[in-house]
Amino acid sequence: MTVINKSKMESFVNSQRYSLFMFAVCILYTLTALPRLGISDILKNIIIFGSLPYLYFNFKSFDKKIFWIILVAILIQVTSWINSLIVVPDIAKSRPNLNPLSSIFMFVLFALWINNTKKRRLLLYSSLIVSFVLTALYDSYLNGSIHLGLLGERIDYGMHNAQFTAMLATVVALLTLYIIKDISNDITSQTPKAYWALACTIILFCLFSIYATQARQVWLAFVVIAFLTPLITYKKSNYKKIALFYLTLSAFIIIFLQVPSIKERLLKESYVIDAVLSGDLTGIPILSVTFRLLSWIEASKWFIEHPILGTDFNSISYVIREAQIFKGTDLVRFGHLHSSYFEILVAYGLIGLLFYIYFYKHVINNIVNSGEKLAISLLGYFLLFWLIINFFESFNHKGLGLYAHTIVLGGLYTLQRKKET
Repeated sequence: MTVINKSKMESFVNSQRYSLFMFAVCILYTLTALPRLGISDILKNIIIFGSLPYLYFNFKSFDKKIFWIILVAILIQVTSWINSLIVVPDIAKSRPNLNPLSSIFMFVLFALWINNTKKRRLLLYSSLIVSFVLTALYDSYLNGSIHLGLLGERIDYGMHNAQFTAMLATVVALLTLYIIKDISNDITSQTPKAYWALACTIILFCLFSIYATQARQVWLAFVVIAFLTPLITYKKSNYKKIALFYLTLSAFIIIFLQVPSIKERLLKESYVIDAVLSGDLTGIPILSVTFRLLSWIEASKWFIEHPILGTDFNSISYVIREAQIFKGTDLVRFGHLHSSYFEILVAYGLIGLLFYIYFYKHVINNIVNSGEKLAISLLGYFLLFWLIINFFESFNHKGLGLYAHTIVLGGLYTLQRKKET
């Protein structure tokens, strides 16, 4: 009876119906997680627990590399926790926190149900785009966000904060470009103008959102990506096109720098540069840039004391709470260092940073091996963007950052089958 039940269960889990159900749950999660509807947590659990039986019945057929990497992530977190018990017992937790490094692997479960299928990938990405646009419009309906943004005020559409909104707007713009390009490649005749009109409208809305959120790290990433684009896109012989692109881009940057709200935002904490050059940071107001700089200095001191294994994720908030320069201020309430890289160095040391490098190297190799040029381009732009903005904010350790990371990589990654020998 047990054998029969197991056989029936395996047949059900591997059926097309089950695959469609799990894919539908992935879409519903993508639609509901951004506006933070309560059902999204339930859907996330369904994805996790619904994927386990599929992995169980098909585990032997998969290339195990990604699962070994997950085990290494768990081992690193346990090792850093043990080290914290030895070197900083006063702040060590009673058990290890396995969430920070493990959360970045949620995309693997999405990849199971996308399964490198183009239609499913486009639907997944479209659901993120729809979720972002509708959430932004609904917030604007309630709070007048778009109107405030047009007046030069900083807005965030209620998406955690302005940095995360700007990040999501950039991701949505990238996915929209990917989708319209993919559709254009598939349609033998001319792509319907309505598709292009819709895509351009969404991208323009994203560009407005990037401006209105006034997130400087995203502006920086945007400019870097724009400057690198012709080097990636054009052939080496197209010197005239490259020169024209750079002249046009430079002209646009100069024009945008004349916009009062942009100019004010960029120059708001310019005194920090003078303070850094003089080597004297005492007495300057501790605002956004200053806080980041000072917290990174404190994190560097902690890292020098515990360079190899780190002292667990709990020590990140401790670094800020115990920093002499922040004592007596409201800044001690911040529990993070506004940089994924500094947080990794404090929590897991050099081992953690090397793990990150190896992890993304594996992801890049997996997607590049698919041979899909458009998918590889999307990955390249996304990871370059991700590399830059994570220096200034902890997107890899926060909910909406992990959300974007999961959806983008989940659509591109393939849980490869073992090669036949």
